[in-house]
Amino acid sequence: MAVIGSGKTTVTTAGTRVPLSATSIFVKQVTIHASNGNTGNIFVGDVTVSSSNGFQLKGTTDQSLVLGNSELHGTDDAFDLNKIYIDSAANNESVTYIYMKDG
Repeated sequence: MAVIGSGKTTVTTAGTRVPLSATSIFVKQVTIHASNGNTGNIFVGDVTVSSSNGFQLKGTTDQSLVLGNSELHGTDDAFDLNKIYIDSAANNESVTYIYMKDG
């Protein structure tokens, strides 16, 4: 049975990457959405992401990034939200996310 969860992550200081989740959450799929009130861009990536490097979500548009596949089966197919990082080009920018994991 699938379990749905959600969260919000804020980059308080631009140029300081933060993990999408402060704790390990192994998921099959996640949708990351740049918050509508952002004034700058959000960058998504691994531990090397920066405020100028990574998958870019424009802060002034309604954009989302979908990672994973809800059809995958087994623990080897899951990935950890704690290993996805975000950074921003402006202070106090955020993303919201919704995920699906095995329950």
